[in-house]
Amino acid sequence: MTDPRRDDPELVRNQPALRTSNGGVWLAWGAVTVVVVGVVMGFMAALEPGIGWAALVVVVALFLAMVVVRFTVGPLRPRLATMAVLDVLIVLVGLVSVIAVLVAESRP
Repeated sequence: MTDPRRDDPELVRNQPALRTSNGGVWLAWGAVTVVVVGVVMGFMAALEPGIGWAALVVVVALFLAMVVVRFTVGPLRPRLATMAVLDVLIVLVGLVSVIAVLVAESRP
């Protein structure tokens, strides 16, 4: 008997972006994410240069890791899952750094 969850298109693991893409879509989305987070980090660097520039370096490094994963990891599913995780990490670094700048700026 087959597992009914295996055929459920609503499950995150069954989404086409995690099963059929070659990784190009993730690179494009990652580039958009880097641009958006990078612009925010540029503004944050004006307030707290240490935090803003450090976060920007980490964000660029995570995107470069996405590029490396795209061209070096063979199996499709692990490649796409890794790229998805790296994209989420880019957003998390941006969020944490914005919170860090807000906390730093709120101190007297």
